[in-house]
Amino acid sequence: MQSNESTGRQGAPRPVWLAQIRTTGRATTARLLTLQVLEEAQEHVTVAEIHEQLRHHKPHVSLSTVYRTMDRLMSLQLVHRLDMPGDARYGTLGRAHHHAVCTECGRVIELKPALVAQTLDEIGGAIGMVPDPAAGLMVRRTCRSCRQIKTPDARH
Repeated sequence: MQSNESTGRQGAPRPVWLAQIRTTGRATTARLLTLQVLEEAQEHVTVAEIHEQLRHHKPHVSLSTVYRTMDRLMSLQLVHRLDMPGDARYGTLGRAHHHAVCTECGRVIELKPALVAQTLDEIGGAIGMVPDPAAGLMVRRTCRSCRQIKTPDARH
């Protein structure tokens, strides 16, 4: 991980993160590294997974520090939490995004905005509400793998 704070490239904190953190507190190494871990993750991660990654760069960081950091970053609306069966999972914000979550295994799939936009517009039109552009949608279903385990010959 690089420490260049101004570039916004992968490996460096985004300038918007720095500005938001600095207006409401300190841009600590733990906060910046946590945001970097979340940004570089290929999926939503647990606090334990974040802690494991952080320890490669900051060996003495405690698990309680990571929990406090996540609470602070959520209060700054830089990260979001997905309450899942088992451990909660976290991801970065900055844009609305939508998730499908398996109710059996907890697998999280990020849905493409185009896939969801028309449906949200139709729902909004039907109930007379405009979607919040920063809000995301979470769909809870059983994934194909779990359905096949329950019913080996299930096709859909």
